[in-house]
Amino acid sequence: MDFWSRLLSHTPLSAGPSRKDIAKDPLRRRHRFEKEYGQLLQTWRNSSNLVHDIGAADTIELRIQELTDILIDESRRPLPHTCLSFASEKQIYVPIGKIAATSYNLNIIKEAVYFFGTLIESEDDAFVETDMFASNLTNLFVRITGANSIRLDMETETKVVELAFNITTKIRLRPKILSAWFKARQDEPHAALQPADAHDDDREKESEDHERFKGKTQRRDFPLFYILMDYIHSEGKVGDFARTGLLYIIESASAASSASLEQWIVESDLSTLMATGLGALYSQLSRKLVIDHPANNLPPILALSDYEHPRPAFEAVSSCSSDFQVQLDTFLSHLLFWQDVLNHCRSVEVRSTLLEHFQVIFLQQLLYAIYPSTTTLYLVT
Repeated sequence: MDFWSRLLSHTPLSAGPSRKDIAKDPLRRRHRFEKEYGQLLQTWRNSSNLVHDIGAADTIELRIQELTDILIDESRRPLPHTCLSFASEKQIYVPIGKIAATSYNLNIIKEAVYFFGTLIESEDDAFVETDMFASNLTNLFVRITGANSIRLDMETETKVVELAFNITTKIRLRPKILSAWFKARQDEPHAALQPADAHDDDREKESEDHERFKGKTQRRDFPLFYILMDYIHSEGKVGDFARTGLLYIIESASAASSASLEQWIVESDLSTLMATGLGALYSQLSRKLVIDHPANNLPPILALSDYEHPRPAFEAVSSCSSDFQVQLDTFLSHLLFWQDVLNHCRSVEVRSTLLEHFQVIFLQQLLYAIYPSTTTLYLVT
């Protein structure tokens, strides 16, 4: 019996190639990848509505996950990377982006985000430099982070903003990538010139001033920029990725090759959104603040004295309360973000626009009523 067991174990009659063998062979690996992709498309086309077809949604989730796993495994192997070449040639990110954008399924969206992230991190094919890839990914971002989209969990939301940050990192290192993600809006042809009186000149000047503060650029010009803008006031990793990504974009705008981006930022509502956001954070701070210290962490001069903690008053907030500390830390972190933007931006025009909005929208509107003598603030740049 032992003889037959050893003999049969060394002579498999019908065993096919193992998954390891397939992964090592570039042609077999590509065949497996094409098969998974074909089954994904077939499942999608046979389903009328992924929201209600739970079985099809689960299958699509697993297919996208399998495609991602194959790409990750292939990227660790020596050339040729046949699956990445297939993904680039067939532009398989187009249907995968459409599936995720219209699925309203959190698991499918999550797997699609990981799939796009794997393509971005690959060095074989310049996915991140491709207009079609940039268009599909930004469309996916807009659809899943918009007002009418499904609510993302913290993990997926963090991955989305991290992915946007990774793109800005590549733009910072390789400025030529910018052209795929930023499309400056062409100026509309001007109307025929008509004689203008003084009132027309005044109205035109008022209109220019208004546009300068509200921003006259549009999201479609640079959707990646506005996706990051939507998250700069978030806490934790999400906010860190968003703020750093914006810093990289603004830094890139200072380069001589990005003069159009510099002008676009000046005309955008970046300064307005930053200033109003800072004002919103400031308004959350209590107006009835009582300065106090934790009982177990009193300054030595107070610990050795007959110091008594302030008595709680109606609507008063202690300066050492956890809620106030969180709000204060958030506000101060955004002040620091302002300073970082001014320090990293080499464009005089962008810096002056930011400072002007900071003064007019934040200082004069929110602080002047409290400190009438405060009319101007100069930040060290």
